[in-house]
Parts: sequence; C-alpha cells; structure tokens
Amino acid sequence: TDGDFPAIRAAWHAGAAGEPGRLDVDVVLSEERYIEESFAGAGGGDTGCRDALRAFEHDAFHPLLAACWYVTDDRRMRIAAWDIGVRSWDVFIGPFNVRGTAADAVTIPAEALAAVEAALQREALTPELHWVRLVHSQATEGDSRSEASLDNEPWTAGTLALTAVAWPQGSDYRKIFAGSIPGSDYYLVGGVTEVNFNIRSMGASADGGGTATDALKGTAGANMYVMNVGLDLRLVDTNTLEVVDVISYQKQIIGRQIQAGVFDFLGHTFFDASLGESALEPIQLAVRSVVERAVLEMVSRLYHAPTSACVSNFGTASDPLAGPGDNSPSNQPRMASAAAPTFKENHYDAPRQDPYHGYSHADANDGLGLRGREQ
Repeated sequence: TDGDFPAIRAAWHAGAAGEPGRLDVDVVLSEERYIEESFAGAGGGDTGCRDALRAFEHDAFHPLLAACWYVTDDRRMRIAAWDIGVRSWDVFIGPFNVRGTAADAVTIPAEALAAVEAALQREALTPELHWVRLVHSQATEGDSRSEASLDNEPWTAGTLALTAVAWPQGSDYRKIFAGSIPGSDYYLVGGVTEVNFNIRSMGASADGGGTATDALKGTAGANMYVMNVGLDLRLVDTNTLEVVDVISYQKQIIGRQIQAGVFDFLGHTFFDASLGESALEPIQLAVRSVVERAVLEMVSRLYHAPTSACVSNFGTASDPLAGPGDNSPSNQPRMASAAAPTFKENHYDAPRQDPYHGYSHADANDGLGLRGREQ
C-alpha cells in the first residue's frame, strides 16, 4: 500500500463437497491494525461467490465506508453518538442480516443494541477506530448461541450481554442461562446443620427398705436426656438465582429410661427382681418431619395458600410438631420483588443467636420445640 491506509483486499475460497464457500475481506488500517471479516456463500462456483458478496454488501460494506473513508449513507446504516468513557463516539451501525429457513419471521430485539452499548461503556477504549461484530444463531431444536468480537478478538462482555437478551424463539423453548436449572422455577438448597446428642439430661434414683437384715428392700430410678437436629433451607429462583425465602428449624428428640427393683429374703432363700424400660424417638423420623414441615411452610407462603388449605394448624395446639412458645407463621410469602435479577440473600439471624430458643422444659409429649422463624 506504500503507507496509503486504509486499504482493502478480498479472497474467495470455494467450498468443497457441497459445503458453502467463504469470502475473506481484510481492511488494513495501519501497519499494526486491520479488520478481518468472513462471509459464507451458498451454492457452487459464481453463485456462491455472489451470495457471499451480497452478504458483505448488506452487512459490512456501508459501515466500513463510513468508518474508514467517511462516505456515509444513512439509508443503509444507522448513525449514532454514544458516550463511552470521557469521549463521545460516532457509531455506524449496519443492518442485521438474518439468514435461515425462518429468516422472514425473525425480529431483532430492540434491547440487543442497548445491551451492547452498556457493555462498551465498561470498556477502556483507545481513541481510534474499533470494529464490533455481533452474531446470534439458533437451531430448530431451540439451542441458541451468541458471540461478540471487538477488534477481531473474542469479546466476553459483549457475548454475555447478547446472551442475556430475550431473543425470539422459533418454538416454545425456555431460554437457559448459566447457573440456572432447566424446567423448574425454584430449587431448595440446604441440609441438616446440627446434630447434638446430649444437650440436656437429668436423672433421679431412690433406695428404701426395712432396717432388719431380712427386711424387704427396693430401688427405683428414672433418667431423661434430650438431643436435637437442626435444618437450614434456602429457596432459590432458578431464573434469577435470587434467594426468595430462608427457613431454619430444629427439633428436639427426647429419650427416657425407667427402672425399678426389689430384694428380699424368704426363709433360707432370697430373690432379686428388677425391670425397666427405655425409649427414644427415631432420629430419622425427626429429620424427615422437619424437612417436610419446612417445605410445607415455604410452599404455602410462596403460592399464597389459604390458611384452611394446609397451614391452619401451624403453631396451634393441634400442631404435632409445635412446642410451647412457637408462633404461627405468616401466610404471606417472604419474597423479594425486583425488575432485574438480584443476588441478595435474606438472613434471619435473630433466632440463631439463642441456640436454645424453643426448647421445652415440660413433658416430652409436648416438648418437641422448633427453632428459627422470623415472622
């Protein structure tokens, strides 16, 4: 070019075995910088080459004329001014080229360019010409893919911005984002976070009998101990990854042991008899009950279930899992409402500051206390 920049060159590569050909266009901006563009041409021979040339003329020719040679035609492109950093930039936006079996039925979302502009505003651009290429493809099966390049290099921020756009779907497919779970609205995460095997125990025993050597004597005793299991659950929106509800429960498990015995002489013989009983609520049943109760309470709030449907007994005398001091839960869901995805977790720390909140000092029949709800 003898230093006369910018300069342009093109090369056509015919396709083999029915594959489309490729037109490579290079625009040399300086000794170190150039723009590379490639266009597919369907058909063999001259037909494929002309198809690729039409794509080049439709997509890139007029923006290149405007940016490199200052020849503008606002009928063939959109001219805008974007404020990026401390500078105002002239932006030449070429038309979107839609190709495929259902090309006529596809419309480009208006927010696509806005997303790209927002991504560019976060870039530190040098004061020179920059070239952005945007590509979005979608298969008939519903799989879609977006790509963005900035100055011939993959542009991750632009790709993420395009992926987040609600592109039209050829069929009734749901768009899946990174980190989300397909085919669901919410998922539960959490687990059993406490197992304390002896948080409280007590016992009593007594011996009695006559003072004579052959007098009747007897013993009696009772022991009780308490263990507990704790559960923490979070309900997460699979589309926004927002934590929409948090719940914590703990359940006490009561164990008992009772024993009694007698000792006596009958003439030249003696006898010693004793009996006892011990019982412990199944630990698996305790874990299962807190999981089921937590899920029931979460779902009832989430879907605004009426109190008569499934939660009318919560915190009342007929609640099989409630202990003294447990409060009836609110029938309103603890959900955050936002126009855009947020990643904020709601913490309910107050009940967790007292690890013995909800423990019962009464008989074990109604001593299955529950901990951890902020109403």
